[in-house]
Amino acid sequence: MKNNKGFTLVELAIVLMIIGVILGGVIKGTELLNNAKLKRVYRDFQNIQTGYLGYYDRFGVAPGFNGGNTWSASNFWTDLYNGGSAFFGTSTSAPKDAFGNTLTVANDGGSSALGSANKFASTYVICDSVTTAYAVSLDKSFDNDAAATGNLRYATADGATTSTICMPLD
Repeated sequence: MKNNKGFTLVELAIVLMIIGVILGGVIKGTELLNNAKLKRVYRDFQNIQTGYLGYYDRFGVAPGFNGGNTWSASNFWTDLYNGGSAFFGTSTSAPKDAFGNTLTVANDGGSSALGSANKFASTYVICDSVTTAYAVSLDKSFDNDAAATGNLRYATADGATTSTICMPLD
């Protein structure tokens, strides 16, 4: 009797199929996770906008002005927190987005200082360092699929692999 050592083609095919199924599951899982993060970024933008509008409705002045005519990003987060916005929990600092970056706000009085992505009236929330593919996907999913128009806008510097996404609050 011969003692054959090795694998048959059927055994190798089964192993390759199992590896393919595992890799397919990992890739699909990563895609689902990234889509969930994108949805969270959009919800965060909406929550900040709701807090902004609620504060303005309650106090008659936009958050960040702190009763004066000079706007400050740090005053913005403090005002939202002190105004009772549940989204911000127990901290007066800026929240982090789903990708771990700190969300920022800016007020340019309508001067469009941020370039093509900023065509807003004055105050907007910003999410920096998101891959351009995510920015495009977010805009396709929740807006008009155009970088420089609509409610969500994004800009990518020449040669960069990341984008800045912004949304108006007022």
